[in-house]
This record gives sequence, C-alpha cells and structure tokens, in this order.
Amino acid sequence: MIFRVALVTVLVVFAGDQARAQAAGGVREVYGAYAGCMDGVAANKAFEPLLASGFFSGVAAGDGRGFVTLAQAGLVGQVQAAAAVCQVALRTRMENLDAGLADLAAQERQLSDVNQLMLFDRVEDWRNYVGNRERIEGDFWQAAQAAARLPAVETALGTDDADVGLDADADADADAGVN
Repeated sequence: MIFRVALVTVLVVFAGDQARAQAAGGVREVYGAYAGCMDGVAANKAFEPLLASGFFSGVAAGDGRGFVTLAQAGLVGQVQAAAAVCQVALRTRMENLDAGLADLAAQERQLSDVNQLMLFDRVEDWRNYVGNRERIEGDFWQAAQAAARLPAVETALGTDDADVGLDADADADADAGVN
C-alpha cells in the first residue's frame, strides 16, 4: 500500500513537472511565433513612413510635439489590420495553453486600442504612445508568465528581456508576495 501511494505521488509530481515543461515550451513557442508574425508586419515596405516615429523599434524620440499626422494615422490603421492576424493567432495559442492566458491577451489588445486612440486624438505624442505600448506589452508578457507559473521566456535578448517585461525572478517574487 505504501509503495502504491509513493508511486502515485512520484507520478503526480513527474506529470506536474512534465506539464510545466510543456507549458514553458508552449509559451516560448507562442512568443516566438507572435514576435515573428509582428516582425513580418514591420518589414512591410508600405509601413516604412512609420519607422522614424519609433512605431516598430520601441524607441521614439520626441519633444511632446511629435504628434501623429493624418498620413501616419492611416498607416497605423493598416498596420493594425495586418497585425490582427498575429493578435488572433496569439489569443488562440494562449487559449490552447490556458483559457486565462487568452483573457490576458484580450485585455492587452484592449489597452493597446485605448493607447492608439489616445495617439489618434493627439492626447499622446509618438514618444508617449511608444512608451505606453512597450509597457502594455511588457505587463502582458509578465502577467502571462506569472499566471502560467512558468520560468522566463528566453528571447533573442536573453532570459530577462526588459523589452517584453519578462523577469526570471517573477515566480520567486510572487511566492514572496513582492510586486
């Protein structure tokens, strides 16, 4: 009887470790696919006029007067339409990992839409828009990582990727009650 309990315990622990490893690989794969899809959108020659704004690089120079022009606003709308494929794929893949992760992706999209509206309404200049967009995306990936209780996603910039807000210590911080 004790052997059976020990065997079941070992199998449950092994299955949990295996599931975490699969989920970690899944998040890495989801992030990689999403980043690749968005890189494809950014590489579209039609969107080159947005490069100077920092729209794709995540770094926007600005002095508070660099507001979106009518032509740029039209391009941003086209970028959003092109990126919709990436967004839907992201939500679908996140949902396949965990339904709560798909909810986080939908929340990130809503916050991004509000940020874009603020750019279009000239409440934000390019510098503020890009900074807010980076923060929204970073918060999303950090929340997704914490929700899945997974190790940090390794990106081309390394394990702790400040650009997407991933933190290898997030699990330890969450366990210690640190925000």
